Amino acid sequence: MERQKLAPGIIKGILGVKRDFFVVTPLDNPRLEPFKLFLNARDYGNNLDVSWYVTYKPGALRLRRLTAASIVGGLDLFDQQDLRAYVTNAHHCLLKAVEKLMVGLNQDPSEIERKSRGFLGIS
Repeated sequence: MERQKLAPGIIKGILGVKRDFFVVTPLDNPRLEPFKLFLNARDYGNNLDVSWYVTYKPGALRLRRLTAASIVGGLDLFDQQDLRAYVTNAHHCLLKAVEKLMVGLNQDPSEIERKSRGFLGIS
């Protein structure tokens, strides 16, 4: 895991429009190298916006029309299990960190939205 300042594209990067993310890379399974997980927390008015994104960047030889189903469907059962474990672990660690922060600020952690909205069905 490493902290990086990232931009959503080249132009915004040149203009200095960047945000801090923790980038989590899977290490145990070489077939998951194209997957990266981006964690972000930022002030949003009087609120805290906490989010995570899973991205997939295929190698040059794998360029073709990709969908979530074709990406995950291209992984065997063990690779899918590793992918879900990688993302679920990061999701739960992020939730625990936010819970600790909220308790430290005397806020109610039961207000946290705990489900993701992705194709992996993480909750």
